[in-house]
Amino acid sequence: MNYDQRATRYFHAKFQYILVQEIMTISRYGIQDYCWLQSLTERRPKMQIMAEILDLCKKPQLKTHVMYQKNLSWELLKKYLHDLQSQEFLQIQIQDSSVKYLTTQKGLQFLTKWNNARDIILPSNKQERYVSVR
Repeated sequence: MNYDQRATRYFHAKFQYILVQEIMTISRYGIQDYCWLQSLTERRPKMQIMAEILDLCKKPQLKTHVMYQKNLSWELLKKYLHDLQSQEFLQIQIQDSSVKYLTTQKGLQFLTKWNNARDIILPSNKQERYVSVR
């Protein structure tokens, strides 16, 4: 198994783990308390940030534009872009001597799955905080 296959397997396992953790939290506290707990922390889940980046990059975007639009530090942005590229969710395009990021077909499939999971987990009145691809 090469590095890319191991990285893909790790990413999918991590995604499933995070979804299970969120569902367990909801079942433990109930959906109203879960949404209240999420609002207290004001931290976005990693998968949400990844989905927001992919949603923004449906049209080619500069790295700094992604950083400012998604309110990320430079270090966090580099980490997320690297992770998304290694999973082949983002690709680099060179346009007019500038490097831009574009969501791949695989990234669009991730967004669809993310939205399906979000629709199951969150009540409709709390979904405006989360990215939507529809």
